[in-house]
Amino acid sequence: MSESTSEKPKVHIQVRENHNAWRVLGVIAVLALVLGVLAFRNIKRSIITIDKTQKEMVAAGKKLNLNGCVDRILEWKKMCGAIHVICRSSIPRMTAACLEAQERKAACRTLNLKQYKTSAHFRHAQCKAKGLHKRRHWKRECGAIYGTVWKYCNYWNQKGKAVSSAKPTAPRAKARVAVKPQSRP
Repeated sequence: MSESTSEKPKVHIQVRENHNAWRVLGVIAVLALVLGVLAFRNIKRSIITIDKTQKEMVAAGKKLNLNGCVDRILEWKKMCGAIHVICRSSIPRMTAACLEAQERKAACRTLNLKQYKTSAHFRHAQCKAKGLHKRRHWKRECGAIYGTVWKYCNYWNQKGKAVSSAKPTAPRAKARVAVKPQSRP
């Protein structure tokens, strides 16, 4: 009796190897790779579209006045063929491309920027005049366009007398430094 009670019955636990977890991880890795490749292709296509459009904006800017450039950018944004976020972030770049196509000192003087305290006041007044101040989506894009116009015209109104003949590109206009011209041999 003592022998039978002192011996504990041996329990055999059978460990089942589960390969399902590795299969799930493999499927997730393949899906991540496929989605990454598709996202990369879409972003690359969007960047090519934006670069092509920028060249078109330079050509259009040679024919359009300042308000024509603004209207052209608004039309472009409605039918932009790139990713929405890339289109929205390219608005200052497209506006600068259109504005820089020709000299617009006279058009900038007619805007009378001195009557506005800040860029925000200018942007709001201009977008309100176009009727784009009510919807948040278009208010943001209209503000981006007129913010670039503000920077561009302030450059020509205040620093237009700088020695450098290079026109500013928004938003990098702050980085320009006026230098004395060097005589060429």
